[in-house]
Amino acid sequence: MKKALFLLFLILIAVISISLTAIFYSLGVVETMDIKVGLKVPESDTHIGFDTNESALKFGIVPRGVSSTRVIEIYNDKGYSMNVKIIKSGFVTDWIDSETDFIIKPNESRRISFTATVPEGALAGNYSGNVRFIFKKKRI
Repeated sequence: MKKALFLLFLILIAVISISLTAIFYSLGVVETMDIKVGLKVPESDTHIGFDTNESALKFGIVPRGVSSTRVIEIYNDKGYSMNVKIIKSGFVTDWIDSETDFIIKPNESRRISFTATVPEGALAGNYSGNVRFIFKKKRI
C-alpha cells in the first residue's frame, strides 16, 4: 500500500511539473534582462555630471527640472519576432519615460531612449531603480 501511494505521489509530482513547464513555455517568455538605474540630485542646481557606465542606466548628476537621456540598443538574434515589454520599478516609475511595449523582428536592432526628468521638488540624494526587459516569442 505504501509503495502504491508513493508511486501515485511521484506520478502526481511529474504531472504537475510537466503542466507548469507547458504553461511557462506557452507564455512564450524567452528571456528577461534587468538593468540597474541611477541618478544623483545635487544639493545645488548648478552642478551637472555625466556617467559613461555601459552596464547600467546611470544618468549622472541631474538637477531639479532638468532631463537626461540614455539609450540602450537591443538586438534580436533569434529566428522569430519577439514582443518586448519594459517594466520600470523604483523611482524610475515616475521619473523616466521610455517605450513600454514593442515588437522586434529577427536580426533587427532597436535603440530605446530612456529620459529621466527630475521633478522640481525632488530632494537632494542618490536615487535608484530597475528596468526589466521581458522578451516573449511573438505568437502568429
